[in-house]
Amino acid sequence: MKKIAALFTGFDASLYTIVETALKTAMAGTEYTLMCLADPGLIRQTLEAGAVTPKVAREYAQLCLSAAQSGADVILSVCSTMGDAAEAAQPMLEKLAVPLVRIDEAMMQHAVCTYQRIAFVATCDTIMLPNRNLMEKCLRETGSHALVTYFVLNDMQGKPGAAAADIAADELEKHRGMFDAVVMTQASMAPLTAHMEDRLGVPVLSSSSFGAAAVAAVLREK
Repeated sequence: MKKIAALFTGFDASLYTIVETALKTAMAGTEYTLMCLADPGLIRQTLEAGAVTPKVAREYAQLCLSAAQSGADVILSVCSTMGDAAEAAQPMLEKLAVPLVRIDEAMMQHAVCTYQRIAFVATCDTIMLPNRNLMEKCLRETGSHALVTYFVLNDMQGKPGAAAADIAADELEKHRGMFDAVVMTQASMAPLTAHMEDRLGVPVLSSSSFGAAAVAAVLREK
């Protein structure tokens, strides 16, 4: 039976349910176990510092190593803010034959290969920076010429789901006609995409289903 390790920082029951549900769909017909490792202190330290510090990166690498040592066949890095730290850990994990999947990467690859104009939304600069790095990496690797406009919407922070979605939609409606799709940087936004699509009239992408499908693809190759 395959073992999937999901790594969280800002962990709550709703985010766990989003990831669990996406994996159930992607892994339908395949037996697997889901192991969750969480360290909320990492996101707290990062938000206080305004960026992922070397200390946080080391601790996140240790979390990845703990997942590998616990027998994981694949690691799903759920926290977008830890994206650069997760990518830095990938070569080490490859030596251990434990692939690490960033939950956002397949979504961004799909977006830049499918749409010409993309609105890319994050709730703060700390979250935006590693995700902008990943988006630009996907543009380079795919040879895409998609135009990406980056929106940092600080007012979304701390708001309940529907309120956060409306804040994003209110801002993006000011730019209607300038983009063909919206990419949300956080997996926690998955339940809000349908509401935003209704308001904006364009596809709104969230990472959980794409990340889960990437995990399933990795496991099929092992």
